[in-house]
Amino acid sequence: MAVLFLALAIFICLGSVKMGIGKLNEPGSGLMPFGGGILLGILSLADLLIRNVSRIKGDEIGFKGVRWSRLLLIMITLFAFTLLLPILGYLITTFLVMLFLYKCIEPQKWWVALSCALLSTILTYLLFGVALKTFFPEGIFSLQ
Repeated sequence: MAVLFLALAIFICLGSVKMGIGKLNEPGSGLMPFGGGILLGILSLADLLIRNVSRIKGDEIGFKGVRWSRLLLIMITLFAFTLLLPILGYLITTFLVMLFLYKCIEPQKWWVALSCALLSTILTYLLFGVALKTFFPEGIFSLQ
């Protein structure tokens, strides 16, 4: 998983350079994504090193215990999230994806899955939508 995040970090950094990073006193639109990409890359490398150094057996680094089907299911879920986001909007799509992840990927009781999905959706909306005034897709259920 860390390898995928490292690849994503490189992709984000390359894309943000194309957008224009600017300077610290005159930041461009790519400065924040670049910083996030760098942070994600550093954390991914640290995760790779820590996990794989602990798994070293002689000269072999193993991937035993990796549940590839679950990893594939998470990747498909994230892809579906990107497809459904403009159609259903942020609130509904995020709630449904979080509910799926809480219930199917790491099975929880229904009341736990529902409350955690609702809580995480509301908290991210309050933080990013209200406090930071980030634009979210409203989808077909727009109030306007």
